Amino acid sequence: NITFCTKPEPMFVDSMIHLIAVPIIDKGKAKGLNLKDLAKIFVNNVSPDTVVFFQAFGVPGQIDELFCQPLKEAGTPCHIVTAFRSDWVLEEFQINTRPQMLSANSAGDLEKARDFFDLLDIPSETLGSIKEAEVFENAKNALNYATTALVNQLALAYPSIDFQKVTKSLLKHVDLSTCQLSIGPGGYRMPFSVDALLAGSDMPECLSILKEAASVNFSTVLCYSEYLARKNHKAVLILGITNRENQKDLMAISPSLTLAETLKDRGLRIFLHDPHYSPEELNKLAPFCEAVSLESLPAELDAVIVMSAHSQYRYLSQDQLDAIISPGVKLIIDSTGIFSDYHFKHARYHQVGDGKINILK
Repeated sequence: NITFCTKPEPMFVDSMIHLIAVPIIDKGKAKGLNLKDLAKIFVNNVSPDTVVFFQAFGVPGQIDELFCQPLKEAGTPCHIVTAFRSDWVLEEFQINTRPQMLSANSAGDLEKARDFFDLLDIPSETLGSIKEAEVFENAKNALNYATTALVNQLALAYPSIDFQKVTKSLLKHVDLSTCQLSIGPGGYRMPFSVDALLAGSDMPECLSILKEAASVNFSTVLCYSEYLARKNHKAVLILGITNRENQKDLMAISPSLTLAETLKDRGLRIFLHDPHYSPEELNKLAPFCEAVSLESLPAELDAVIVMSAHSQYRYLSQDQLDAIISPGVKLIIDSTGIFSDYHFKHARYHQVGDGKINILK
């Protein structure tokens, strides 16, 4: 039975699951519904061990600030989870084959959400926190929005091309699962395609998104260089100089050399290693660096940056890595993720974009 209530109290009688599905639009308000006011209602009425599902989202951090925190301060014992949805009509719900993304701020709360969706026989995946889920949902929509803007710009820059047809094929052939957070413009020869599109258009000024993308990707190199200098690192080892692992391809040179040069300009001593280049070749490519062997690394090293996922690095054992990484190394920055399963005794490990380091501070 569905009962419409004019007052909140009846909604809490014999009810252990609550769904909040009104879209949160601005500053915690959802068409007259304010999350702070909603929090007060729950503080005054909710039963212990109740599960509260948020199915609508707004600005990242709002649910924590305006709902979770007031309930926590009041000592209200309930489980707050998210199961954000975009299937707002029955037909969309029935044809949706994607797993439901769930989140919570504690493992216990997340387990409650998982149990509920297991009972409904709906597959689910989990995110690390409520704020992370809010970012995820907004980013998912923003990615679609930005992609639409890019193809609109391409249609303007290449007016003789049928972008109605090209876009349909383009979206079928682009595998976004290969996108990877990295220092600088990642991807095999992708920066060259950006340059080619700009060079081939009679109206490159229309392609502002590509120009901005190139600028943003390059700026990460500068951000990491400034971070290391700001944290008073003195000697850095860069592992690998190509984007594509296990290849000696000058066309696939990664931002390693730019990173090395910007670090050198900031007064750091830079050491370079790549198993596919001889020391003479590395010294020729980067005369401002010092080529080294993994068997005899300088004692003054205090940071290591992994830029290429070469097999020689990927298949190092824990003992071999312990022997290479001396106690003086205090920071490992991994642009590839190949060291994510290793344990470092003395060094702090950071995979690009893992939320463990704010490189702007």
